Amino acid sequence: MTRRALFFALTLTACVPPRAPAKLAPRLEVASQERFGRVRSLIDELNTKRTEQVRIRCGQDSAAEEEVVDLPPTRQANGLDVLVVTSVKASGARIGTAPVLEAGDVMRMTTVAAPLAAHGKTVALVRAQDATPVVDVVHVIRALKGAGFAAVVLSTTSADAELTPEDWPDAGGKCEFPDGSETVGGAALVDVTTGDDGRPAVIRIVEAESGADAYAAAVCASRKRIDPEKNTYDKQAARMSLRKRLFFDTPRMKTPRDP
Repeated sequence: MTRRALFFALTLTACVPPRAPAKLAPRLEVASQERFGRVRSLIDELNTKRTEQVRIRCGQDSAAEEEVVDLPPTRQANGLDVLVVTSVKASGARIGTAPVLEAGDVMRMTTVAAPLAAHGKTVALVRAQDATPVVDVVHVIRALKGAGFAAVVLSTTSADAELTPEDWPDAGGKCEFPDGSETVGGAALVDVTTGDDGRPAVIRIVEAESGADAYAAAVCASRKRIDPEKNTYDKQAARMSLRKRLFFDTPRMKTPRDP
């Protein structure tokens, strides 16, 4: 290499701006037996600020339990194939259509969740009851991550939240995306399976116009109350299945890291 060429190469390298370091997830530290209802507003505030992730730490010193989890809306859930709704209550955790499990048994939950995570890009949506110890939520997040889900998202919607009526929006209707965001119109075809409690548990995307539409449609469907009189009810499995086409608002997946 000539002296002129070497000088040009060094100059070009020097002009390249350094890559900005990745932002660390903010840490939420709570007492070991703190209830989730006491921290929900803090997580909701982080979500409102478009924070992508939060690090939840329960307890102190070497005995502390800690996990990082995504917050909605998150780009990690874009283009999902399946959404598995996980409810965490004081009585235990329900992962999709599986029976209620003890939230402290991470190994058992991981074993049960693994088959649910093995269907394309599968995302777990975690909803916690106010009375649930935060440490139980951390255990469930750990189990879901260990099971191989593409993303684990902690919703600000309670596991006890009242579901909206089964008035599936048509072309003239809207399906509200939870947690509020700037939106654009979208559409998708989804298959919904409920658990034995009648709540949507597994949502599969059949067709979607975009990756963001797939995520928005799945979350929209997870908030619907399914009427057994209007849908196929499997008495033996104690669950319902239905296929619906949704028209809804899709959140623009924009976070502080985006231009």
